[in-house]
Order: sequence, then structure tokens, then C-alpha cells
Amino acid sequence: MKFSIIVPVYKIPYDMLQKCLNSILEQSYRDFEVVIIDDESPDKCGEICDEFVRRDSRFRVIHQKNAGLSVVRNVGFEESGGEWVCFVDGDDWIEKDALKVGAELLKHISSDTDVLICDAFVEFEDRTELNYFLGEEANNVLEFRGNDKIKLIDLFLPRYRVKTRKRIWADIGSTWARFYKRSFILNNNLKNVPGLRRTQDNIFNLYVIHKASLICYSCKYIYHYRIRNESAARKFDKRIVENFLALYKEYMKYVDYIGDKEFEQRVYNKLVWQFTRIFANYYAHPSNTLTVSETISLIRQDLAIKEFKDAINNCDTKKQRFKIRLFHFLLKRKFYCLALCISKINEKHRK
Repeated sequence: MKFSIIVPVYKIPYDMLQKCLNSILEQSYRDFEVVIIDDESPDKCGEICDEFVRRDSRFRVIHQKNAGLSVVRNVGFEESGGEWVCFVDGDDWIEKDALKVGAELLKHISSDTDVLICDAFVEFEDRTELNYFLGEEANNVLEFRGNDKIKLIDLFLPRYRVKTRKRIWADIGSTWARFYKRSFILNNNLKNVPGLRRTQDNIFNLYVIHKASLICYSCKYIYHYRIRNESAARKFDKRIVENFLALYKEYMKYVDYIGDKEFEQRVYNKLVWQFTRIFANYYAHPSNTLTVSETISLIRQDLAIKEFKDAINNCDTKKQRFKIRLFHFLLKRKFYCLALCISKINEKHRK
């Protein structure tokens, strides 16, 4: 059983990229190839990638013009030659036995399996925590097929709040810590949407879950997901409004694709939650140099966009957590100044 490991690389600190590639080089399971895709990184990342190609013939690197993470992932599926494909982000790393664990699991589960999901450690600067994609530990391999697959979608595109016992740091819509059957991806022409800058993996995995015959999950911790203070999730982002608008439109395309209007409410809920990120990364961010008055005017202008108005006016947040209910209440009644103040306070506490 051969694995293809795809490593997207763009502006990764030297020590992190070294740790990532070394963790792959040191795998106890040896039947794998590594396809590193250097997305025209403007630093020395390309040279580091070339160094590993010289060190091990199983490594190869594709230096391409910058096209974004979605295109990188699509190229990874196309260029790989293994039966199973997995992704390792350039600033993360994997356990020494990650591929061995995957091979053992795949050997004993149904041959109908199209995706095997494992779990991850979450690496903060000062601590390591366990992630729980399902919100709790699972003792055995769990199978999701047919109508059961909706349980997976509930975890990252919920209709109502999903109560869990554990803290979920990264949701199951991610592309890492899992193994995709390459033939399943290619035969169904499943692709990441080029140009999306936010939550591309969620859109991709919606279609994956819809098309898959069987998805298996094992609570094995094979991946180390690094959370950096300078990551995109925390940076000031002037483009965040247009990015989330593009994402919203892709969610609605999925609603039309499956022909299930019930999913509209899921999308509305997701967008209202994402508005908390727009406030955190843009309006209330310390790097925003606009005055409060200018910021409020900007909020009014952005929330007048039809898609955003529809989501705010039609969203039913009764069964969402209090933070989302409060935020929705403020936006629906156009209490933008209060929403801004609360967001600024939250950002100070997050520091």
C-alpha cells in the first residue's frame, strides 16, 4: 500500500518547514512518496524543498507560480501516484508512525472506504492539547455511510449547536489527519475551489462526504496541528469581507447541488458565526486605523450586501450558543457600535 504525502509550501519559517519534512523522512512505514508544492514562496522555502529532494529519492518538488492553496491541493491529487493521499501543511508535522497507523487501519476496515479520518494534537506556543474531531474519544473505528454521513456535516456546518464533551480546536472539515483514496477523488472529479482564501477545505469536504460510499474514523492521534499567533486566523485582513462572501456563495452552490433547502439555514448560521471573525480580523482588530465612526459606516456598507442581509434576516439562532445568539441579535437590530465594542473587548482578552 503506497501513500502520497502532499506538502503545500508558502512562507513557512525555516525551522518549521525542516521539522515538517523531517517528520515525513523519519516515517517507520517506508512505502510512500512526497510531493512538495512550492507555491512561489518568496523566501528560502524552495531551497529547503530542493535539499530534501537531494536527500531522498521519494521526495520531489514542484515549483509553480503562486496560485493559492486550493490549486496546490488539486495539483497534489493530480501529481501523486499513491493509492492513498494525505496532506501535511508545511508548518505542521506528523507522528513517526502516522503512515504505519494508517496502513494498519486501512488493512482491516472495509475496502469500500473512500476516506479514513484520524485525529490530531494541537500545538500552541506554550502547550499541547488533544483535538477531538467528533467532540469525544471513540474507542473503535466508526463507520459513516448513507444518512449517517450527515453527522459529520453537523460538526462543521451545523443546523443547531452540537453539544460535545471535549474542546474541538479544529473541525472535521479540515483536509489533514486523514487519508483520501486517490481514485475516488479523481473519478468523482472532486476539486478544491480555486480562488477561495478561507475555509476551502470545508467546501471540498462537503462534496467528499456527499460522494463517499463509506467514511471511517479512528481516534488515533497522528498529526500535529500548529496554531501560530501570526497565522491567517488572527491577522488583520482587509479582504475578509470579500473572502467570506465568496465562501458563502460556494456554500449556496452546494445547497443547490444537493437540492436540499434545509441546508440554507446551516449556511445562514455559519455566516453569522463567520461575522464574528470579520469583526475580530477587520473592524475590531488593533491594526484597523479607521475611527470608530468610519468603522461603523464601513460595517453598515458591508452588511447592506444582499447575501449578508439575507443571512442575518433569515438566520434562526435559537439553538446556537449564547455568543452567536447575542451577536446575531446585535447585527439584526443594527446595534453595530455595541457589537464593535464587544469584539474589541474579546480581542484584548484573547491577547
